[in-house]
Amino acid sequence: MKKLIAALTISALSFTFCTVALAQIPGFNRGGSSPSASTDLMESFIESNKHNLEALIHFATAFDLKDQVELLKAEKLALESGLIDQTTIEKTRLSTKDARDAFETRIADQPELTAEGRESYQKGLVSYFLAIATARDVVSAGSNFERPSLSNLLGAAKNAKSSAYVIREVPGYLKGLQSGAAMLLTYAKSNNIEVPDNATSLL
Repeated sequence: MKKLIAALTISALSFTFCTVALAQIPGFNRGGSSPSASTDLMESFIESNKHNLEALIHFATAFDLKDQVELLKAEKLALESGLIDQTTIEKTRLSTKDARDAFETRIADQPELTAEGRESYQKGLVSYFLAIATARDVVSAGSNFERPSLSNLLGAAKNAKSSAYVIREVPGYLKGLQSGAAMLLTYAKSNNIEVPDNATSLL
């Protein structure tokens, strides 16, 4: 009897451990539109924006755009505060557009980077392609987003607005990232800056 109880206990613990481990994998068990799935959608979109900001900070540093570096760092801190809503994200999107415009103007001159600048640029590429990969996951998750069940209506309603916002905004956001990637890769290759593995597969 004791052996049977011990075996059942081990089985229960193993099941619990596997369930917890699988739950840590991005995208696992996110079917339907429960409140947690809705929250995950917004959090992933925010995560992609953080990667994008980090990338732009590195690029601005590489090209010595000091004013843009400080502005972008402030936006990144705002996203990391945890007090995020659509207004915050829209403000971040405007700031990143301004920074990207300044960066594109600078890169058009094909300046030669210092060793430190090349290192910053490479770090920027890594963060930038993380932003693309995360945004792609959001697009995929959004396309599978379903109506909430009756039992989840109250909880889902609290996040419905933000989910609708993300689903509406993320395709254009991803397209903009992919469009900018071609310019980034062209500059990197012409200046012998190492590009992250499989970067071109994300275009």
